[in-house]
Amino acid sequence: MRRLTIAALLSGVLLLLLTMAASSGATDTLPSGPRLAVVVSLFDEADTTEVVTIGPDGEDPQTVARGAIFEPIEHFEHPNWSPDGKLLAFYVPGEETPAVALLGADGSNLRLLRASEHPGGPDDAALPEPLFDPKTGELLVAAVHTPHGEGLFGDARPTGKAAQFRGEFWALPVRGGGKARRLSSRFLVSSGVFFPYSIASNGKIAATDLGRRGFGVAVLDPRGGPIHWVVPTTTQKEGSLEPAISPDGTQIVYKVDNQKEVHDRRSLVSTDLMIVPAAGGKPKRLARIKGGAAWPAWDPSGSRIAFTTLNAVGAEDAPGAREGNALMEINPDGTCLTKMFALGRRGLVEGAAWQPGAERGAGPISC
Repeated sequence: MRRLTIAALLSGVLLLLLTMAASSGATDTLPSGPRLAVVVSLFDEADTTEVVTIGPDGEDPQTVARGAIFEPIEHFEHPNWSPDGKLLAFYVPGEETPAVALLGADGSNLRLLRASEHPGGPDDAALPEPLFDPKTGELLVAAVHTPHGEGLFGDARPTGKAAQFRGEFWALPVRGGGKARRLSSRFLVSSGVFFPYSIASNGKIAATDLGRRGFGVAVLDPRGGPIHWVVPTTTQKEGSLEPAISPDGTQIVYKVDNQKEVHDRRSLVSTDLMIVPAAGGKPKRLARIKGGAAWPAWDPSGSRIAFTTLNAVGAEDAPGAREGNALMEINPDGTCLTKMFALGRRGLVEGAAWQPGAERGAGPISC
């Protein structure tokens, strides 16, 4: 199973043994114009993982980093860019708890951000996804605080009073100097657990909310204040809705996995890619993807959406990409669904993210 389940995200000690170096083809600067960062897992003897940048139509692939990840086999799946386009952040297993890895966009200086393993202290555990504040450049992470650092699920479920559990947002410096700052804190019993996924230019975060009613979509300010539940509940049973907020903060694309019950086990059938106004309203289905989809991302102009097909029909729990998957793009009105990049039998494409910047907008897809 390639994707981490929520239980694995919040509990357990995972050791990451990673060697990654800049490839010989890495350049000091990325080409101008629209670019996406794509994580590629190759079917070779070393289980090589590459970070590749490509043009908006899948052209001009350039490997910026290449490495091999050994037991336990985990790997980067979905990058997030810094506002200046010079850093990529990935949610990864750390030495003790889940953490954030940083990589230069030119393939340099891969490192684990130590402050992200326990933001605020040993009783805090970071949640996916790490996001960069568009104004300050600081790395924002959500964390769950439990009385003694336990996980929230399975055998690690804590026995303390529910009022002791908190959801927090922290700002972490990424280039040295400064200290981690707690931005906000909310009791889980009243607000649920927030898994941030994307951030708009105004600093508002779109997050999956795991509450008593199930999985929903929320928009919130990591610095505190009221929470706006855009989609209070969905039919998804586990995982993340991965809500991607448009650059101008007006629309949210999210995914809902459709599953089938077989002998008390749930298996993936398809994924509905949905769009809804960030202010609230009736969600609209953009596309139904057989075999599942993940990692939606807006281009900087807000004119097209990239996502990854999984080709994982029948997979259980938290399915990851399977052979034959691809990077797709679609217009926000549901037109021009187009395959842009795939490796066929050579490997998997696992998430894509647009490099920020007004000059890197791709515009709508023509079909």
